[in-house]
Amino acid sequence: NLAAETGLAFSAADTVQLAAGWTGRIESGSTADAVLEGTANYSHRFNEHHTFVTTLDAAHAHALDLDHQLQLGGDNGLRGFPLRYQTGTTRALASVEDCYFSDWYP
Repeated sequence: NLAAETGLAFSAADTVQLAAGWTGRIESGSTADAVLEGTANYSHRFNEHHTFVTTLDAAHAHALDLDHQLQLGGDNGLRGFPLRYQTGTTRALASVEDCYFSDWYP
């Protein structure tokens, strides 16, 4: 496993978070069950109730074991779709959110 993360604050309101990672193993000189993944997240906080967030996540897999899959669905941020909606060897997900948080909790 390899992982790296960093966060950058451009101002009190603007932040960027970056993360990258690799998991897998090397067998007989080649990779097996390997996943390379990267994520970028930008947020702008207008005030304590209003925030804008955008995220880009991508992953690529090679020679996955049968019990591991790259999946796209409810667990990893694809809202409105069921768990394990799609499976494959490459995944990309982009999201843009304009969030408003109220003090009202019914």
